[in-house]
Order: sequence, then C-alpha cells, then structure tokens
Amino acid sequence: MKLTIRDLIRLRHCESHYRLGKLGLYAASKRTQFFYQKKDSLILALSKGPTSFSEALEKAFLEYSRDWFLNNRQYETCRDQDLARWHRFADWFFEQGYQILKTRLCSAISVNTSCNHVAVSELSAQADLVLKKGEHVYALSIFPNEPQYSVRARKQETQAYYSPELLSQYLISAPTYGQEIISMICYLKSKEDKADFLASQYTEGKCYLQMGYGGIAEATQALLSTIHLSIPQKCEDCRYTDLCHQQNTSALAPEKQPEETSISVPAEAVDLEKGLTPEQRKVVEHMEGPMAVIAVPGAGKTHCLIARMVRMIKNGILPEQILFVTFTKKAAGEILERARRVLGEGSALPAIFTFHSLGYTILRKHEDFIGKSLKIAEKVDYYRLILQIIDEISPLSGINYDGLTGDFGLLSRIYNAVLSIEKDGLEEWKKHADFPDPDGLGCLYQKLKERMKEEGYICFDEQIQLTNQLFSEYPDVLKSYQQRFRYVMIDEFQDISSDQVDLVYAIASHGNIVVVGDDDQSIYSWRGGSNYYLLHFQEMWSNSKIVILPDNFRSVDHILEAANALIANNTNRYRKSLRSHHRATVRPIYRKNVLVDTIRDLVASAERSGYKPGDIAIIARKNKALEKIKKSLDGFYLATSPKTLLIKDEVFIAIRDTFSLYVTNFHDPLALYRQLKRNGYELDIPVERDHMLESFLKYFNLPEPDLYDPDLLEIYEASGSPGIALARTLSSCKKLLYAQDLSDAVRSIYQFLWQKKEHPAVEELCSRIEMRAINTASEFLNHMNAMIEFSDTAEVEYPASPDTITLLTAHKSKGKEFPIVVIYGVEEFEESEEGRNLLYVSMTRAKRNLFLLQGSFSDAPLYPEFKNYVD
Repeated sequence: MKLTIRDLIRLRHCESHYRLGKLGLYAASKRTQFFYQKKDSLILALSKGPTSFSEALEKAFLEYSRDWFLNNRQYETCRDQDLARWHRFADWFFEQGYQILKTRLCSAISVNTSCNHVAVSELSAQADLVLKKGEHVYALSIFPNEPQYSVRARKQETQAYYSPELLSQYLISAPTYGQEIISMICYLKSKEDKADFLASQYTEGKCYLQMGYGGIAEATQALLSTIHLSIPQKCEDCRYTDLCHQQNTSALAPEKQPEETSISVPAEAVDLEKGLTPEQRKVVEHMEGPMAVIAVPGAGKTHCLIARMVRMIKNGILPEQILFVTFTKKAAGEILERARRVLGEGSALPAIFTFHSLGYTILRKHEDFIGKSLKIAEKVDYYRLILQIIDEISPLSGINYDGLTGDFGLLSRIYNAVLSIEKDGLEEWKKHADFPDPDGLGCLYQKLKERMKEEGYICFDEQIQLTNQLFSEYPDVLKSYQQRFRYVMIDEFQDISSDQVDLVYAIASHGNIVVVGDDDQSIYSWRGGSNYYLLHFQEMWSNSKIVILPDNFRSVDHILEAANALIANNTNRYRKSLRSHHRATVRPIYRKNVLVDTIRDLVASAERSGYKPGDIAIIARKNKALEKIKKSLDGFYLATSPKTLLIKDEVFIAIRDTFSLYVTNFHDPLALYRQLKRNGYELDIPVERDHMLESFLKYFNLPEPDLYDPDLLEIYEASGSPGIALARTLSSCKKLLYAQDLSDAVRSIYQFLWQKKEHPAVEELCSRIEMRAINTASEFLNHMNAMIEFSDTAEVEYPASPDTITLLTAHKSKGKEFPIVVIYGVEEFEESEEGRNLLYVSMTRAKRNLFLLQGSFSDAPLYPEFKNYVD
C-alpha cells in the first residue's frame, strides 16, 4: 500500500482512524484550507525577495473570508494573527540569508514494512523548499500549527528525531543534496504566542525544528521505528468515535429498568396501605392541614406519597386539585408513571411538575405579563447573543478571540461567568472574578440582559422569580391557582431555595401542604438549596404536624450504624436515627492510601461472590477521580455514568442525521455515512467528500433518492446490502413527511431505527421543540447543530446495563441504590455540615456491602466520626 505522511500519522493511531480519515468526512477548517491553497504561491514569492512576498501576501489575504468565522471580532483577530505570523516567518527567513535551490521536492520512499498490521510498500513525501546557507543545505516544509515535536520529549512519538515529516524530508533530499543535509520544519504558530499578543522572535524549538541524521541508513532505520510505533489512541478524544463505535449504551439500554425499591409498587388491585409502618400510615391518612415528613434514606417515601394521593382521590378530592412538585424531570416522570399505573390508564391524574416547569406553565398562560412570547434562554441562546455583543463592545483585554468555541474557549468562559453573575450579582462576582477583564465583561453582561429582554428571553431561574412577581402584582392570578390547587405536596424539601419556597407557599396559603424531605440529605447549597425551610416548617405553619419516617428498608444494619455515627455530629438537624430492617455479619470496610487499581480487585471479588458489575456503584467526590477509576478499569470492566451528554448520545446523533439528510436532500456526507452504517452498510468505496452521494450512487448504479417516489424503496432493496441501507435511510427521512408534527417525527424516527417506543433523548428533544415553539425541520436542525457547535452540556439519563459498573459523583448518587457501593477518596469530603451530608448520602446508597477508600496520604477529616463502625 502506498501512503502519504498524513496517512502514516493517522495509521499509527489506529486502522479505523486511517480508514475514516481517508474518506474525508471531516473537512479541514476554511482557515487551514486557505493556508494550503496559498502556500505554494507564497513560497514562490519568497524566492523573489521581501517586496514580492509582501505584495503576494496582501493579495492572497484579499480572499480571507468573514464567512469562515462566527463573528467579526474572531474574523479580524484571526486575519491579523495569520498575517502577522506569515510576516514573522518571512522576516526570519530573509534575515537568515537562505539561498533557495528548489521550491518543491517530491519523491517516494520504498519501505516494504507494516504499520498497525497494514502493509506499507511506499511512502510519498515532499519538502516545500531546499535551501543553502553557507556550507549547509536544508530541506524545509511549512505548517500552519505550532510544533508537535520536541528535542527534549520523553515519549518516542513526540521526539523530533522520530518525526515522520523530518525523516521523510531527509530521505528524499539526501540522495541528491548529500547526507549532511539538515531537515527542518517551520511552524507559523509559536509556542510562546499568548492570548492577545504574538511572540516577536522566531526561535528554534518554539517556531521551528531542525534535525540532522548520520546518513541514509540511520534515517531509514529511524523511519522504520517510527512506522512500527503504535501510538496509544484515546478513543474518547477521537473525532471518529461515533463512527467507529456506532452503538452506545444509551441506544441499547432497556427502555424501562425495574426500580428496586424497599416497598414495591403494587398493582392496582393490591391495597397500597397494606404493610405500612405506623409512621407511614400517619402520612397516608393525613388529609387536611400542613405536615412536614422527615424521610430518612430508603424510607419508602414515594410509596407513601402515591398511597396518599390514591386515598385523597378515593375520599372525593379531584385529582386536578392536587399539586405535586419536585426538582427534576426524572423524579416528576417517575411519580407520574407510578400514579398512572396505580390509578389506571386514562384516569385523571394529579398535576405533577418540577419547580421550573410549574413556573413556566403559569407564565405561558400570562405572557402579557412578560410582554413577549415566552422563551427560556438555553446555552445556545446565550452563545448566539454573546457572539453578537462581542462585535458591539470594545475588545476585551487579555483575550484571544481566535479560540471562541470548545470546552475552554472564550464563549464557555463568558457563559460560566454570566451564570455566576446571575447567581451572585455583578459586584459580588467582580470581587473574586477569575477573568482577565472583569469590567469589560460587566459591560458585556449589561448589554446581554438588555438584548435578552428585547428578544423576550428569560433565564432558567427567572421562571420562578417572574412567577413570584406575577403573583405579587396580580393577586387575582394567585388566587385562581390557590383555588385550583387545594392540596400541595412538595418532594425533596431539604433542597428548596427561597424563591421556590415563596412560590409554593403562596399557592398553598390555604394550609393544605405536605412537604417531604430529609434535612440530613441537604447537599445543594451551591445552587441556593437549604434545609432551613424544612427545619423551620413549624414556625411558618403553626398548626403543622411533624412525622419522622426512621425505617430504612434498603441497607443492612452495619451500614446504617456507620451512617448514624457520622451524621450525628451535625447540629443543624432533627434528632433521629436510621432503623434497619436487614441484618448483616460484615461491617463496612475502610482502607487507607488505596491505589485506584485496587478497585479492580474489589470488583473481581464481588464477581466471585455472585454479583454482576451492574450491582456495583463507585462514588467519588469529584469527576476527576472517576476519570482515573474509569481508566484503571478499561480493559477489565465496562464502567459508565448513567448520564451522558445529549449531543454525544447515539439517539440524538441519529435524529440529527435524519433531519440533516431530509433538509439537505442527502448532501451531508457525515450524516449519510453514519446513517448508512446504522442501517447495515459501512461505506468503504473511494468517494469525494463533497460528492459522497453521487459517488455512492454511481458506484452501485442506484437512482437518486426521492422522498416522493413510491417505487424507489423496492429498487433499492433489490440491489443488495448498500441499497437496503439506503432504503432504510430513505424510510427514516420519510417519517418527516407523514408525521403530525416535529415531536411525532422525532418519536417515529427513533421507533423505526430501534424498534422501541421510548428513550430519554427523544423526550428531551420533544421537550425542546415544545419549549422553543420550533415549527420547521430546518429550525430544529439549526438548533441541534448549534448545540453541537457550542458544546451544549444538557444531559440525559438512562438505565445502566447489568454488565456495566456505574460511576457517580456524590451529588449524582442521590436517589439511587446498589447492592455494593465503593466510595473512593473519602478524604475529599470536607468537615462541615454539608460535607457530612454528602458522605452520608453516598454511604446510604449501599444495600449490602460498603467500601470506603482513602485515596491518598492526606487525612480524611470525617473518618474519626465513624471509625468505630468499620473494619
């Protein structure tokens, strides 16, 4: 096989990287394409002197286009930087006094070896210039990036000596210009370039590399070593991950995973009140007046709430008079599903909301109060508006407008700062701002709020704040909701904020309010949550009742003894103690200074005891520890978080691809490739990226796809595997033709591709269609593309596989349970009320076995508080 140097670099990563790279599914940026389109003419101009080069450079940059960039500021910055980098290189080049012997040298090197099990017979290489300076001859090439190699690197793949570019240049030039020739790579970017200025000096190691070799034989041997070198590939960082690994756990996960609860949810015919504890019965039988229910972990609170709803309805209370409010869509969905199962399909159900969806629903019915059609600003909206405003204000100091996107790009930094300002206020944020130009950002923020108001956007938390304002200014509106919702139930009350409590207390002014929570599980102070309102409930509602549910039906007694010992050291709490219903002979295990790799031994031991990987959860205080754990388990056990980014979810990608093919008439090469593979055919024929569809159809002699031609499907299906895949791709696009609306189309596409009815990514996309009032396929595609472009952080949660270990942060473990829990990094839990709460929540996720691991030599401040209850 004949390879280029670029092919070789891809192949050293892995065969899939090489194969997919050859298809050209991802085009280089327009900025990079511009460099390679103009490089030859600019190199030719170098040979004619500084004046000719300057003229050629100015002429070339007349074609540098604003259309390649997100806004004017980025365009101006990148254009000025790229011009300055070419001038910096040219100034150095002319100062050196090189004599140009040849402007392009191309040749092939016979290698007859293999790379990553692929036979390589010939390697084509080139040098942009052959130069002479004094007695020395140089083979030189220019690249647009910064140095990728170093003379001081420890890893062979990044050592300049083993650079495929340097070696190949030497081997094609040495036979003609002598074995003393020096191979050189020049880079336009310098490692010393900073955010808002470029390094003035063009220096070795920072801007260029040069290497001499001891002859052709030595360089040939070094090249063979380079070719044989297999570079470890981080699949999660590879742009081809979704093409190489087509299915992921979210797409293959079961739609419903039976929830293992301490008190099972009976079928409709079973008496929900059978087997209740005396404390649970008090909650279920309570009809009128205020009550606070303090439910310890595993107390069966959801069962109690459902049983109370059923009793209320049986006693003549209309379901629509009952308001149930919780924090997350997932929790609200579970309550709704369980209520539907118990009350019967088609029965009227209570009004079940999250706090924010309650505010949104009320505001939507009173849009005249806001003055415009209600739009909730999501991350993509913030990014779009920020991009506009950046062009309108003075340049921010210390900022590189080149890197706008990405996880650590300027947009992400500004967005995170805006969220902090909305939470803490501008002046408070400035006191501890980690931003180069706080005053400039303050100006941007003020303009952002003005623009959001002009376009009718409100931020996420304003759904509640504006509803409170609406109730304050329009008492009749509030009164209508007080009369409608005669009975109010609030879940997870220990994490309620002041705005949220104002909202539900206003509606529940009649006093028929039941709140449920656990002051010991309050872990969200960083987002405004507090157990204050649960602890002071009786002060607000003087005739209220307090019921404590102390029975834990989840965990064995030894785990609860350790948890009780820990949480008893908090003072701001109701005095209570967990009561176990399961006995065990083994106490929780505590180990100090444990290496991450030790977790593999724990998992292996659990498997020998009959547990599956899905029975195990590994909990850490921070995501960084989980990343280390996942790397340690790679190759031994599958480990994943039950949540994934929506834009990385296979179902999201499949739906986006279908919409793109529909809107572009099948002229999205990346979407076409993925969709064909999804439907059974992996494209491996020679294609041109911009003409993939035409290449595919011509190669297999197939007619062009036409959504309105009823005979095409039969023609495609009769032509074998490629045609069948195209027929299925066409069929999925046809769902958009016959759907009642966009939400129906999204659901139909998913059901067609996976033969399943429900998926969390589908529900999230349908919710976005509704919340944003999206009406056309083009609008929806633009929204999904913007989510990808701006690295949207929305997550979806799906059931874990029985064969997959679950990785969780302590915060995300709330509400879950597992037979075996491993808490890694106990020293990371701080000695404070919330630190104890967080470790307490983590410990009480365990049903049978609990392992507490100290991951460093640092003392674990909370260990002394429960050390007498662990082995």
